[in-house]
Amino acid sequence: MLVLASTRSVFDPATDVVPFAEDATPHPSSPYGRSKHAAEREALVFAGPELRVCVLRLAQLVGPGQDPTSFVARAAAACREGRAPELWGAGTGARDWLWVGDACEAFVAAVTRHEARGVVHVGAGRATSLRDVAVALMRAHGVAGEPVARPERAADEDRAFLAVGRARALLGWQPRTPLERWAALV
Repeated sequence: MLVLASTRSVFDPATDVVPFAEDATPHPSSPYGRSKHAAEREALVFAGPELRVCVLRLAQLVGPGQDPTSFVARAAAACREGRAPELWGAGTGARDWLWVGDACEAFVAAVTRHEARGVVHVGAGRATSLRDVAVALMRAHGVAGEPVARPERAADEDRAFLAVGRARALLGWQPRTPLERWAALV
C-alpha cells in the first residue's frame, strides 16, 4: 500500500472548474503544484494488483505547526493578543479548510480500507471565505468588533474547494471538526 500526500494546488483556481473534481485533469500554476502533480503521476504508474496506490489531495490544512505566515496563523495570533485580524479587501477569497486531525484520520482510512485507491480529495467540500474564518477566530477568542480592512490583494480573491465524494465512498471518511471548533484550537 502506498498513500501519497498531495494537494489542491495541483489545480489553478483561475482556470480549472470549481469545485475541483477528483477525475479532472489538473493544471498546476506553481512549481509546488507541478511537483505534486508529477509525484501523483509517478505513484499511479505503479498501481496494480500487487500495489494499491491512493493519492490523497488535501485541502488547505489548519492546525498545530502550520506556517506562521499563513492567514489562519496570523489571524489566530492577532486574536490571542486581543486584536482583530487583518483582511485584504472584503475577505471574499475562499478556501476549503481542513483541520489537520481530520486529515490524519483520512490517512488512517486510506491505509486500512481495501477500497482506497486512485485519487481521493480530502476536504470539507465547500469554500469558506477568509472573512468568515476571521470572524470565527474572533468569536472563539473573545475579540469584539470587525476584522481590520486592508487594501485588496489579487492573490486573496480566488475561490477554491474540492469535490470530496470519493473520500466518503472509498474511505468512509468525512471531516468531523467544523470551523467553529478548529477556530478555538488554533
